[in-house]
Amino acid sequence: MPLPPPEYTVERLSTEDALQESIKLRFRVFTDEQGFPAETEVDEHDNLIGTTHIAIRLTQDGTMVGTIRIRHTPGQYYKLERLCIREDSRKYGFGSILVAAAHQWAKEDLVMSHPGEQLIIVCYSQLHAIKFYQKFGYIPEGEPFDEDGAPHQKLLLQLSGV
Repeated sequence: MPLPPPEYTVERLSTEDALQESIKLRFRVFTDEQGFPAETEVDEHDNLIGTTHIAIRLTQDGTMVGTIRIRHTPGQYYKLERLCIREDSRKYGFGSILVAAAHQWAKEDLVMSHPGEQLIIVCYSQLHAIKFYQKFGYIPEGEPFDEDGAPHQKLLLQLSGV
């Protein structure tokens, strides 16, 4: 059970400075802490056009403690990516808050941009995080695979009633 969080805000990133802050946090978690290669962390989806980046900031000092990104892919699904929470802030349930915010954005985007389509969200999860995503209804598809030197699992979520 998560501890009650300190006061925070959830924001959709809209400036290049905020995006760079988000990328810096991802390097801290994925590269420095988890050992993923630095050259794989930034890709063509790290922009403010075509990809929605969402972050959690502590109200007290404005520190960004978590981030996630989501985008509509050329197929009929959305891709949830790059969820990370600063190590000292993982006890507050911020990961769940960010996933819920990303789901809400996808619902809104689907209604506005792709009416009539079913909402399908894909996530490539590190194996240790599968149960976290299953709490939201994600189900594994296929076999685990290697991504950037670590085993991952493709997960799917279909949301109805959008």
